[in-house]
Amino acid sequence: MMKFTSAFYLCPVCFTASEHRDRCHDHNMILFDPGDPQDFRRKPLFTLRGKLRSQAPRWFLEGIGWVAEDGKELL
Repeated sequence: MMKFTSAFYLCPVCFTASEHRDRCHDHNMILFDPGDPQDFRRKPLFTLRGKLRSQAPRWFLEGIGWVAEDGKELL
């Protein structure tokens, strides 16, 4: 059985997506893996009190280094 992966590379400047690592705007594209469709990492980040912290999904914030994979905010 073949495992399905949703991982892809994204340019941090223009958000061009690719299946292969490449350089775009003098930057390496960043590898992102949004997970399965029901993965909680596909949801936006909220504070413990329910306030929206970012409209970006958690997988994106992990990829750019704003949130660690263990869920702790870095910035």
